[in-house]
Amino acid sequence: TSMNNAPYDNDISNIKHNLPITSSITLSPGSNSFTSSDGANTPLQASSAVATLCFEPSGSRLVAGHRDGTIRFYDFHGMKPTAPNADSNSSSEVIYAPFRIVDSDNDPLDQTGRHVLTAIGPSPTGSQWIVGTTSSQPKVLDREARSTIYHFCKGDNYVTDASNTKGHTAGVTGVAFHPLLKDICWTCGLDGSIRQWDLS
Repeated sequence: TSMNNAPYDNDISNIKHNLPITSSITLSPGSNSFTSSDGANTPLQASSAVATLCFEPSGSRLVAGHRDGTIRFYDFHGMKPTAPNADSNSSSEVIYAPFRIVDSDNDPLDQTGRHVLTAIGPSPTGSQWIVGTTSSQPKVLDREARSTIYHFCKGDNYVTDASNTKGHTAGVTGVAFHPLLKDICWTCGLDGSIRQWDLS
């Protein structure tokens, strides 16, 4: 006896015509009509390169750290496409702008100037962000990045043994919260050290 494979063949032919199964969107850097908060009114670059990306634990938000020191938030649940850019090569391109742009230089605890963002990591609950920059002092921000909750101490540059100083002595390259213990986080830096911090 012979089996009729026609229905199965039709299913396969339908599947192969639905490729690709992925899609992509263009995330706009947002407005370029904002300036720094250090009193100098330095214009910030909308086209500044992205230095680090991080998803919130729920997956609903994407946070981008830019080289101009801004943190830009994209909310996948509330995203609304904007009109194509006049300078775009594709007239059909649809872009999605961030719903919030935060100037990381607006921090009363950090008077060392503007720094490039190098790393961002969420807390397990998504209520805080740990941020590393080219400064030797990482910090913890609230969920909306509107206020600094913790500002870590700086190490002593004149101590040659990194284990004998309390903080980093060079730029921070990586940050992470403990996946289970909400008050524990780690940072690593160009000084060659990995440091564990207790926020409790």
